[in-house]
Amino acid sequence: MKDQTEEFNDVLLLDDCKIKELLKEIDSPLLAKALIGTGSEVQEKFFHNLRSLDVAMLKEDMEFLGSVPLEEVLLARKKVLEILRTLN
Repeated sequence: MKDQTEEFNDVLLLDDCKIKELLKEIDSPLLAKALIGTGSEVQEKFFHNLRSLDVAMLKEDMEFLGSVPLEEVLLARKKVLEILRTLN
């Protein structure tokens, strides 16, 4: 069974259309928290599907959050994955 980090990394398997659909359903603070500690590939998957202004704001949100407890990051990732499942 995959752990939550591996499962969240599966967003790399989604096409851009599905990522854009997901982005319409989640707010920036939730995504910012979910992306903390992810690899650059995962972050770029989301950034690639946002307008440059939205990317700048998301990166700012991530910096502003600073050090977030792992529990909160994992909860944010879980919420993003739950939203993704409702889109299928």
